[in-house]
Amino acid sequence: GLFSYTWDNLEFEHLSGARRWYYLASVRFVRLYQLAQTCQAPVLSVDADGLVVKSLESKFEQMAGCDAGIYLRLDNTLDWRKVLASALFIMPTDLGQRYSRDVAIVIAWLLRRKLHYHIDQLVIYYLWDLYRRHKPGFRDARLAQEMADWECQQDSYIWSAKGDRKYLDQGFLKAREQ
Repeated sequence: GLFSYTWDNLEFEHLSGARRWYYLASVRFVRLYQLAQTCQAPVLSVDADGLVVKSLESKFEQMAGCDAGIYLRLDNTLDWRKVLASALFIMPTDLGQRYSRDVAIVIAWLLRRKLHYHIDQLVIYYLWDLYRRHKPGFRDARLAQEMADWECQQDSYIWSAKGDRKYLDQGFLKAREQ
């Protein structure tokens, strides 16, 4: 399959401290919508420090018939922990595009205001819940740890750097060098 990636090369002098971190963690979901709109193809957003360590072709195939693929952790009591934003699929369906657009709009709006930690996860979760309850036909795929694996297991597709592991885990460091 065809693979491409994007990145932003921006000046951040106007953002300081936590605002810069929030921006960097969240703006990719605005870009995800723009990319999905432009390409009209399935798009996967991965954390900047995530490593794709296995072909994703089968995962894209499994997403057929869905609108979005979300890593949900609904057993968590804190809302910001109910979603892991390390990986998010958007499919080229009407509801997939609308969901992605709504995530982008809310995040862009929030980036102009006083921000809270994990706004991306909160927005993805609240809008998923809204769509699930009020958008008939919204089809989500539940992503598993293999799509954002902070334990760096060999059968996973994406390894996520959680905390100091990005500097200390030898398997992660070796994979990053390849």
